[in-house]
Amino acid sequence: MKSIAQFACILAIAGTSAAAPKPNGSGTANPTLGYTATGGRGLGLKLANEDGSAATEVYRFTNGSRFDLSSAFDHRILIVDNSRVLLTSWSAGSRGITALNPAVIYGGAPRGTAAAFSQDGKKIAYGTEDGYVTIVNTSNPLLQVVKFATEYPFQINWMPDGNSLVIATQDSTAPYSYRLVEYAAAGGAGTTLFTAGNINDFDTSRVPGDRHLLVSYGNGPITGVGVWDGAHMINLPRQGSAIQGAHVNWNCPQTRITLKNFADESVYTMDANSGSKQLIYKGVQGRWPRYMKCDAVSLMNNARQRGRFRRY
Repeated sequence: MKSIAQFACILAIAGTSAAAPKPNGSGTANPTLGYTATGGRGLGLKLANEDGSAATEVYRFTNGSRFDLSSAFDHRILIVDNSRVLLTSWSAGSRGITALNPAVIYGGAPRGTAAAFSQDGKKIAYGTEDGYVTIVNTSNPLLQVVKFATEYPFQINWMPDGNSLVIATQDSTAPYSYRLVEYAAAGGAGTTLFTAGNINDFDTSRVPGDRHLLVSYGNGPITGVGVWDGAHMINLPRQGSAIQGAHVNWNCPQTRITLKNFADESVYTMDANSGSKQLIYKGVQGRWPRYMKCDAVSLMNNARQRGRFRRY
């Protein structure tokens, strides 16, 4: 395990340049989302503009494809690769996007399974295959703040107020039943929020106080995308063929969704109200599209505007 001083040095001085991106209308990359995709050997993590332009690879996975992004203001990336949890940061300018060499913040046994930033980017939660979730401060990720037992955490997302987090897990008593379980950030007993025959992916709200969950779920061979309000699943609009989303994620104002489509393995963004889609990446094994999270000001504005316009 690297010391805290070593970790700080890595983030401060170790940089690697990425290939220059294709220019967008302004000639400058302004990434708002990321996804993983094939290209050469293994999967690469790419950051891109909202329309998919200026896509630039910032990391190449050894064995994995999971990651999370903080806000565009904060410029941080969490990566789960080869059972380790890594942290890096990126910058964008007229010459493209560059990312620092990632530092290992968890690399021991048992293996790491999932990791996520809190909405304000100040905390990190990561899961391990023994069923524990550990919370650290982003500013000092080698110092454990809280560690508590959960079920097997194959995905983690924070509630927007930062007081609790939700994990996706398989029900140990039923082999074809998956659950979303909420835990207080201080630990303790979990509360099941949603159950389905399969849960491919999910996301929490971007509105503090809003407990709706965006879920890609299935019962049998059919996969749908909807918003769970605690009692009912609100299915999202569809255009053309049925939505077959495998991986889903909100943008900050919660007006668009980025998703990977099971049908063609491509990555899209979709208007949450109309269902209209825009292709971001076409190709085999487009995976885990993720919007950057809200900054503190946007979170506050979302809370103030809650209920004033249509949002799920």
